Amino acid sequence: MQGKSVIKITNSLTLPSRELKFVATTGSGPGGQHVNRVATKIVLLWDVASSKSLTLAQSQKIKRELSTRIN
Repeated sequence: MQGKSVIKITNSLTLPSRELKFVATTGSGPGGQHVNRVATKIVLLWDVASSKSLTLAQSQKIKRELSTRIN
């Protein structure tokens, strides 16, 4: 996603689409004979630490609350 579009998260928070990257990859788990050969899952990549849209407090809260889902 490129350009000047934004994603509205709340009334007071939006993220520019340039901060987000979507990647197609193979999914895990059951799904038939083609499951390991086709891109069946979309992964959202977002660098929380370098986001210009978040305050320091928001960034810290995301890291704390979602620590098991962020790598």
